[in-house]
Amino acid sequence: MYRHGDELKQRVREANDIVEIVGATVQLKKAGKSYKGLCPFHDEKTPSFIVNPDRQTFKCFGCGEGGDVFTFVEKTERVDFKEALALLAERAGIEMTTSREDNEAAARARATRAPLSRADPGGAVLRFAPQEPGRFARAGVPATQEPGRAI
Repeated sequence: MYRHGDELKQRVREANDIVEIVGATVQLKKAGKSYKGLCPFHDEKTPSFIVNPDRQTFKCFGCGEGGDVFTFVEKTERVDFKEALALLAERAGIEMTTSREDNEAAARARATRAPLSRADPGGAVLRFAPQEPGRFARAGVPATQEPGRAI
């Protein structure tokens, strides 16, 4: 769908700090050079989820999940790599090149996708708000408005 090369992936990865991205979902505490918190992928009482800012990676020693900023967004937002790349590029203000055919195919795919459990009954999916890095908001709702409140 999107035309993305290694250079674009690297630019997006460098523009999105994993501690900020994960910290929007998981309460992190500094633990040495890393950050520690409860894993968002399984229930636990003792933190086993580690975020390494030097490597820009995360790892849960309880369930084994791990990866980079793209993997985290894919898993928490339930999207594929291309959509995670697009979300993170938008958040960082990086423009992605798309063709008309790509845009039409993406629109068809969005129209046929069932609403996620994290979506409201109207089908608005939670997304990153580019106005407030590290925060989630409903797609199309200004970052200054609380999700769920009528305009």
